Amino acid sequence: WFVDEDAAVAAKVQVDAHETDEDHEKGLRSEAFFLAGPRLEIAHDVTKSKAAIVTCGGLCPGLNTVVREVVMCLKRQYGISDVYG
Repeated sequence: WFVDEDAAVAAKVQVDAHETDEDHEKGLRSEAFFLAGPRLEIAHDVTKSKAAIVTCGGLCPGLNTVVREVVMCLKRQYGISDVYG
C-alpha cells in the first residue's frame, strides 16, 4: 500500500487534445504534484526524528480524530515516538 516514488497528480485536468498528439512538437507537458502518502523507504533517521502538529483553534468537527490518526501513523508506521502538539 506504499506510494510509488514517481506517482503524481496532474495539476491541470483539462488539456488541449492537440497537445496530446504524438506528432505534436512539444508533446504533452503537464504540471503535476507528487502524490502524498507513505513511502517504502524513509529518507530520515527515525531514531532522531521528531514531529509537531499545529492547528489553529476554532470549531472543526473531526479535527481531534485527524490529529490522533496522524500521531498513531507516525508511531506505528514510521517509528517516530517524539510527537508534539
